Amino acid sequence: MRLGRLQRGDHVSIRHLEADDEAAFIQAVRASRKLHRPWSYLPETAEDFRDMVLRPLGESYLICRNEDDALVGSASLGHVVFGNLRSAYLGYSAFVPHQGRGYMFEGLGLVLRHAFGTVRLHRVEANVQPDNTRSIALVERLGFRREGYSPRYLKIGNRWRAGVASSVRPRRRTPTQAPRAPPAIRHSTRTASRRPRRPTPRRTSSSVPRRARPAPSSC
Repeated sequence: MRLGRLQRGDHVSIRHLEADDEAAFIQAVRASRKLHRPWSYLPETAEDFRDMVLRPLGESYLICRNEDDALVGSASLGHVVFGNLRSAYLGYSAFVPHQGRGYMFEGLGLVLRHAFGTVRLHRVEANVQPDNTRSIALVERLGFRREGYSPRYLKIGNRWRAGVASSVRPRRRTPTQAPRAPPAIRHSTRTASRRPRRPTPRRTSSSVPRRARPAPSSC
């Protein structure tokens, strides 16, 4: 039985990946093989798909277009840790022919909203291969900040590949909240009503003798 949507945006929504999605998911992955290589290797067989569903490493999501429920991409929050860390790793892939249309940007934004709001995580990390410039640009648009470089970080396609580590945390101030205005400068209204002070008469040498200044020290 298919569960409902977790988050809904203007053009796409996200929901959990389920066993009933096997045929549509495999078809989308096979059609997107040229787009994914060498960056990702998603399950292309029924056996691999069932293994992913039955033995998950976290939560897997499908990004679906609102108008026709077409699969435009997938995402995951892997190795979710709670306690004092409350962190997870973000994975994602677009599906042909829906790449480059802004669906993944909106969809991953919904995944992060779910991660920080519903799952109540404190930090989400993404590790992108250095040559995957479009993917790095995507996570940077989502607010990820680069933290480091890890050589031979993850085995993808039977090869150890490097990763550019970036992370994002929940915003302290939502976009709908206006920033606080700076405190107003107080102007005194009492200045104009003050009476002018009377001039102090100068003291002459005849009234008070001036003190002699000490001579400068020579040491």
